[in-house]
Amino acid sequence: MAVTSLAFLMDWLRTKQKINKYNLEDKYDYIVVGSGSAGCVVANRLSANPDTNVLLIEAGGEDTKPEIHVPLAVAALQRSDVDWKFEIESQRHACKAMKGQKCNWPRGKVVGGSSSINNMAYIRGCPADFNRWAEMGAENWAWEDILPCFEILENNQSEPGLSVIEQSYKTPMAKAFIEAGIELGYPKTPDINGKSIFGFGDFPATIRNGERCSSAKAFLEPIKRRNNLTISVNTLVTKIEVVDGRATGVHVIADGKEEFIPVGKEIILSAGAIGSPQILLLSGIGPVEDLKEVGIDCKVNLPSVGRNLQDHLALPVIATSTQGARIMLTDKYAATFSSKMKYLFQKKGMLSTNGLEAVAFLNSGLEKKYEWPDIQIILVPSYFALGIHQFSVLNYEERYKTDLGYDIPEDERKSFEGITLAPVLLHPKSNGFIKLSSADPTVPPIIQPNYLSDQRDVDILAKGLEICQKIAATEAMKPFGLKLDLPDVTDTQINKYTDEYREQFVRHIAATIYHPTGTCRMGAADDSSTVVDPKLRVKGVDGLRVADASIMPEVTSGNTNAPSIMIGQKAATIILSET
Repeated sequence: MAVTSLAFLMDWLRTKQKINKYNLEDKYDYIVVGSGSAGCVVANRLSANPDTNVLLIEAGGEDTKPEIHVPLAVAALQRSDVDWKFEIESQRHACKAMKGQKCNWPRGKVVGGSSSINNMAYIRGCPADFNRWAEMGAENWAWEDILPCFEILENNQSEPGLSVIEQSYKTPMAKAFIEAGIELGYPKTPDINGKSIFGFGDFPATIRNGERCSSAKAFLEPIKRRNNLTISVNTLVTKIEVVDGRATGVHVIADGKEEFIPVGKEIILSAGAIGSPQILLLSGIGPVEDLKEVGIDCKVNLPSVGRNLQDHLALPVIATSTQGARIMLTDKYAATFSSKMKYLFQKKGMLSTNGLEAVAFLNSGLEKKYEWPDIQIILVPSYFALGIHQFSVLNYEERYKTDLGYDIPEDERKSFEGITLAPVLLHPKSNGFIKLSSADPTVPPIIQPNYLSDQRDVDILAKGLEICQKIAATEAMKPFGLKLDLPDVTDTQINKYTDEYREQFVRHIAATIYHPTGTCRMGAADDSSTVVDPKLRVKGVDGLRVADASIMPEVTSGNTNAPSIMIGQKAATIILSET
């Protein structure tokens, strides 16, 4: 939003990273594949020893795109040159309002990975998430084990480290949302990342001095002068070489050339929940039958590589406001001269917010097995939470444009006032897989999340919609004159306050909220459903670990950037303890 005229100045003023291409004459003790949320932390910690030579490989380029750093400009990053632009397979049970019944899957292809293009939300998760991991065989990953990792990472505006803040710029809608929750009988929580995640509260964000604090900014920028760390961008890892059961190096494509980079000690795969299993499969590590389909010889038969794909689905519930009175987030107000100048010189104002002002974590009552929330509700005080081109970003079919409320001229969209309430399914029962579509490493893999294949997921999201309907009707929300825009998603008109309608709304409108996990699942070494052991070592291959969101046995309660960064810290701690 409104950053084009700031681009030149911001790029000129910004401190540049020390970026060098790999050198085949150098000897690298560790190769970290992927400079995303976890990979930046791993590279930082391993290179702290000046006698250790570390190579960090990134398929994308440097994080110099100005929109990366302006929090409110986040919508401009999807489907851009810093996005892998993945697409999923057509869904049988979900995405019914979308072209081909599939949604787009943005993932960061840039230094910082998805932490450079995400919405900067910071949610640790709840203790039950990690205690559950331990129950599933992830020894030493219980809450008491990983809490110190979070605490080490969170510096709260001090450098170096990750800045986790409560945002200073907020609309009146944030307070009203929390008051609406209290009115409905839910608690207010003073700190979502504190003793209890349950209730309504402020939404923590990874922002420092009005700019995005990505994993790259937190963990690479402060160490850019280390001579023992090489960051090689625009370098695609095509496979890991495995000789006699040991990872000996990586094959890469850079500047149009294919080359091999040997490693001295270990390779740490931090390419994310899509990239990490894809690279393992390209290396001949995975289900033998799947590899045979694309003509790859199986070196290590690991049936669970690419399986256990889990993701959070969100349901954008939009409401127009008749009493906004210039208090919502809109392109028009963000683009004013005063707004731009306030941001450029003070790093304050509307452009300094990510738009995620408040959040709730609730239990639907439908899932009582564990002490965790199964619904997250996000407040965005904007009708177009993903920008004025939201309709195309969400891949909706043209025939739904009017019904979904997107038939608004572009000039009017820039000042159109409203809010988005987004209930999120936190613990899906449906899961999917990632497979290779080709032995060519430049061809995207098959991504099949199998959304809403389990009816229980539909029921929980439908409950989330019901709660949003109740929030909009509270006394706390009355001053804003909210009117929910609930479309007719089927040919037959249905009462919009019935379970029948809510189910149809869920199956048509729910879309990813960008949290793929689980495809290199961690657990006990003797568990056939796992890919890595609790020390993140790939089973059957020495000198190879995975450290990113793909190792999660189950997806956590909330946005996954924080636990992904924690995984990087934990991985580095494990590796250093063994040297």
